[in-house]
Amino acid sequence: MGSNLTYGALVSLVRKGVLFNELAATLPKIENVDNSRNMRPLYSTTPQVQGLNITGQEKVNRSSVRSKKGTRIRKDNATISSNEVLVLREHTDEVYSCSWNPQTNLLASSGADSRAIIWHFPNVFDSLPPEPPSSTFLDHPWINAATRNTVAALSWSPNGHMLATASFDGCTRIWNLNGDLKRTLELQKEPCHSLKWNKTGSRILSGSSDATAAVWDPLSGRLERHFKFHSKAILDVDWRCDTTFATCSKDMKIYLCSVSEPQPRQIYTGHSKEINCIQFCPTGMLLASGSDDCTAKIWRTSSSRCVRNLTGHKGFVNAVQWRPDCMTKLLATASHDRTIKMWDINTGKVARTLARHTSPVYTMDFSPNGQLIATGSTDGWIHVWSTEHCTLLMNYRADRGIFTVQWNAAGDKLVVIANSKTVTVLDVRKLVTQIL
Repeated sequence: MGSNLTYGALVSLVRKGVLFNELAATLPKIENVDNSRNMRPLYSTTPQVQGLNITGQEKVNRSSVRSKKGTRIRKDNATISSNEVLVLREHTDEVYSCSWNPQTNLLASSGADSRAIIWHFPNVFDSLPPEPPSSTFLDHPWINAATRNTVAALSWSPNGHMLATASFDGCTRIWNLNGDLKRTLELQKEPCHSLKWNKTGSRILSGSSDATAAVWDPLSGRLERHFKFHSKAILDVDWRCDTTFATCSKDMKIYLCSVSEPQPRQIYTGHSKEINCIQFCPTGMLLASGSDDCTAKIWRTSSSRCVRNLTGHKGFVNAVQWRPDCMTKLLATASHDRTIKMWDINTGKVARTLARHTSPVYTMDFSPNGQLIATGSTDGWIHVWSTEHCTLLMNYRADRGIFTVQWNAAGDKLVVIANSKTVTVLDVRKLVTQIL
């Protein structure tokens, strides 16, 4: 990695679930700062989880997060049996990213062991197999063989035929379903940790810690445009359509860009601290953003105007996601204040607050039909909620803090990435059947 990756950039990667032990070990230790006295409790009691020390605005080092021992615990909700949980153990170091193939029963994961893995689940996937499926290793060697080339992000193409991976050497790699390396896209000088295909799979966009974004033709490997507008690390990217996309950064700005234009179409300013996440609504008319300033904002893509300033969280906003079946009407936000809020975008008001986690919430995902939302926290819990009534339907307890949870395309399996070397797949067909 280049020498320009600052301590602050690493902290930002932590919040996105991409903190790497071998790098953090070279930096001064973070002193724990307890800001809990400055926070108003969002519910009457705050259960304490043994082994965790995460309060207020304290930022999380993934290697330090452990939840209370005892996995697969359920209380007062749907039960789960051992044949509904499959733990995949081929990684030799921390796992940081995972993604279901949108068309087939393939799962990809990657991490600090300089590799991605494609897991080949059977075509008939009604239930989990008794043993882990076969796997294909995608190795990411660095020029310096003694240094691990952490694979920080990965993403399947919309048709499911190609997998893109981004790593600490600044390269984006394109692989086929058999694990054959088809292209190596070399340009950016620092780790790429944001990676998205456009809607048709004709382009891939990468955002880097070197403050640049690159758009590539994945078939030819041709660089279409290199965008150098930000002054600090890019933390997230998202496509509006096949040719227009947005980037957000530690520099507190969002740029709306077109592949065909050298200058940004819009510049969104208004956040007072770094912007962690962005997502376009399904119609592309609105863009949501979440920031360390404890707010989420809604921007109109036809202008540079902020149309909704969503205030109510008492901690960093770590994730934003539109409910897929509500178009522009409902947005979810996950926060360091241990809550998830559902916002009515028509009014800009909180519709519901989900407040069962006891530590910061870093990840959430709506089911494909929008009827469920899964949330994960550094308290080690996965909660699955009804989005209609915001009732808690299912719990799953991992033995470490949760940084990624994602539904498969069928909406009956969840993949979970905790602070460990494993990937966990949960079969939630019983729950889905109950609510249909």
